Amino acid sequence: MKLATALKLGRISNLPTVWTNVLAGAALTGSAFDCLTVATSAIAISLLYIAGMFLNDVFDLEWDRKHQPSRPLVAGEANVNEVTGLSVVFIVTAWVLVLFAATGGRIGLALLSALMLTGLIVLYDWKHKQWSVSPWIMGACRLMVYVTSAAIAGAWNWHVPAAGACLLAYIAAITYLARMEHLNTLNSYWPLILLLLPPGFVLYLGYNDIWSWLLAAVLLVWLIRAVRYLLPGKNRKVPQAIGALLAGIALIDTAILAALQQYLLAYIAAGAFALCLLLQRKVAPT
Repeated sequence: MKLATALKLGRISNLPTVWTNVLAGAALTGSAFDCLTVATSAIAISLLYIAGMFLNDVFDLEWDRKHQPSRPLVAGEANVNEVTGLSVVFIVTAWVLVLFAATGGRIGLALLSALMLTGLIVLYDWKHKQWSVSPWIMGACRLMVYVTSAAIAGAWNWHVPAAGACLLAYIAAITYLARMEHLNTLNSYWPLILLLLPPGFVLYLGYNDIWSWLLAAVLLVWLIRAVRYLLPGKNRKVPQAIGALLAGIALIDTAILAALQQYLLAYIAAGAFALCLLLQRKVAPT
């Protein structure tokens, strides 16, 4: 398989949002920041993300034959056995890295979290076309990225699941909206309400911090810009809106990190947001 094919299969343009999720998940614990642990976590969860994207095309092969003939497996750029085999290798490697990153009493919880994340990824890939609740399963995957990062870091507080729940709702909203992406239509507007939860959480974390208010406002403006492409009319561009909302995950993490006064990490997350936008010009995010 060519590298370009692997990048397309892995929706690599969204990968920076996984890294920022790991940064935010670790920072939300309030524990001392260990660069090696966080970097290893990022690599492990990135491998799970890529494996999930690969398996998504494997499970969607017949649907893609009818609706997305340009996808690599349908176009013959890769074969099912090759993609499935690589997915298994990525998953097992990710588990090993989690065991390496987590030490002492953290190992059991960290591995359990990674296994739950893997299970949710595979379940979504397998049933997302059949189950109406699949957007919430996709959202739960991102929640578990926060939880797994926190578990590897070895600390815990209620901010981790609270932030994860907001991101769960945000991702569920995007997934609902993305279902009609190939038709460039929008059948329901209620998921848009869920997009407001992350800015609200940012303001809760940093209600007395001017930077939190500023970044929450920037995030809100970005969301409004994306939603504008969802509205009926000649300017409707659902794929562009979905791409902007996906990149917005990194912006959410930037705002969370700033609200936690982790300004260096916030700068890194902002850079990941910019990288995400750059990569979307080369590789489709969905």
